[in-house]
Amino acid sequence: MSVRAKSRPCAPTATHVHAELSARGGAAALQVTHSPGLPPLALGSSLSNPGFFNYGVETHEAYKKRSLSSDIIEEQKKLQEADLVIFQFPLYWFSVPAVLKGWMDRVLCQGFAFDFPGSYDDGLLKGKLAILSLTTAGTASMYSKTGVNGDFRYFLSSLPTHTALLAP
Repeated sequence: MSVRAKSRPCAPTATHVHAELSARGGAAALQVTHSPGLPPLALGSSLSNPGFFNYGVETHEAYKKRSLSSDIIEEQKKLQEADLVIFQFPLYWFSVPAVLKGWMDRVLCQGFAFDFPGSYDDGLLKGKLAILSLTTAGTASMYSKTGVNGDFRYFLSSLPTHTALLAP
């Protein structure tokens, strides 16, 4: 079992998840909050052909050739070992923070998390459960259909699609 939180606001969530999983017999869990060794940037140094920058194509080729950088491979191993993936994050500008977006872009690459066919309902990480746990600076009513920000399920609609790579 692996539950980790690198930032203070996430510590209560990690503690609660660890206690619940232990009480239920312990399943593997990976809580992605912050990976200090994994920069959130799509860098040419993590690609097999940094001279041609089509990140999606390059990461797929690097995955197939087993030439992804070691930090990405390490995160993918953690994800493969997990039964439950918890995405805990503060809502920034109606989306995930840049660090989490960078993690998703780098780790959930074609060949590892999805392929064609093999996307969404038949993702390569099928059978894993993903949970979105997010905080906002506003009240629940601000994120409702009639609230000033609108229904948060609308602007986060792409995340359930991406987490379907994990949990169809």
